[in-house]
Amino acid sequence: MSPRCLLDSPFIWGDADKCQFLINLDYLLKRGVIDLNRFNNSLHKCSDGNLSNWIYALYNKPVLYKVYDYSRNRYKLLTAAAVVRFCSNVFRHYNDYADECGERKIGKIRIVRKLSEALPNLFVDLFDGCINHAYCFGDLYEPDYCKFIFVIHIK
Repeated sequence: MSPRCLLDSPFIWGDADKCQFLINLDYLLKRGVIDLNRFNNSLHKCSDGNLSNWIYALYNKPVLYKVYDYSRNRYKLLTAAAVVRFCSNVFRHYNDYADECGERKIGKIRIVRKLSEALPNLFVDLFDGCINHAYCFGDLYEPDYCKFIFVIHIK
């Protein structure tokens, strides 16, 4: 493993990097750049069930649970990738529910901290899912040796 890969790992990311990662990942999933079903399978393979119980971790976090509860019917609970959509919604609506839950309004960086407290393995699991997803597509970029040999043989 290269040192550059280690430097790009979520273990040493700052809160601003984590925030940008979630925004970018949500964008890629919404636009179909990352296939949702394959990404979900990648998350299931690498997360060891950490993301499968993400909703239960929200019970003691009133504002986070309120954001989830508001649109609970829109999340596919059986998909681990639903947590990415939830995080996107938290960025948009956290401050809408903060007053109602007796908390003060905060910026995105502090919201990332709240998410990290509620879901400690969130960024590691999502990063692993991205790496696993990219690894599964590695065969798309390998040259087709049969076609290459056929072209050489004809000439």
